[in-house]
Amino acid sequence: MIALPYAMSHMGLYLGLATIATIACLSHMSTMMYLKVRELIPGKHDSIFDIAYALAGRPAIFLVCVVQYFLNFFKIVLYYMVIGDTFSQLF
Repeated sequence: MIALPYAMSHMGLYLGLATIATIACLSHMSTMMYLKVRELIPGKHDSIFDIAYALAGRPAIFLVCVVQYFLNFFKIVLYYMVIGDTFSQLF
């Protein structure tokens, strides 16, 4: 939410709206894929960790943890960069 106005101001209205629509479609597709995989695997699996364990065993849980860690870490770094850039222009 913090990066959207910044991105829109740099990309312009049409490219910014196209990017937002593309991200919304990709998000919807990934959610639908997650739900389909959850239905196809026998048993009750409530999380991505359970699905990874059912499909690839114990090492997959660690892989999912590492991927989620780096995704969250880089999101935080991106937000700090955007907030820092925004505040540096204000003062």
